Amino acid sequence: MQFYEFRQCNVRGRFVYDSERGITKHVVIEAATAKEANNRAREIGLDFDDEDACCGRRWVLAEDHDGSGGYDEPIVEDGCMPARELVPDASDDELRGAHVFVHYANGRVQPHAVSLHHLA
Repeated sequence: MQFYEFRQCNVRGRFVYDSERGITKHVVIEAATAKEANNRAREIGLDFDDEDACCGRRWVLAEDHDGSGGYDEPIVEDGCMPARELVPDASDDELRGAHVFVHYANGRVQPHAVSLHHLA
């Protein structure tokens, strides 16, 4: 199994956030292939058709790059950082809670990079 990142673009100036479904700025899905990760993403509620002329698509489909699949652990920021190390971006004020949700193949959903600045 590999981990595939879906990074959200704030189409129309807003992010879609749904903690019950595990949707936030970064959604990481554990799957055997990119195709399986994309199917699971649709089931969760990621809309690959949501786009506008300014920002483009909200979500981009995962790909198996050169047949190598995704990552061996939950990674975000286009492959640059383990999800557990991401520090919430204070400029994303509308994201109240996790900035990353990792969806494991066994059904467990784990939040990471939880923003607390809105509680102050």
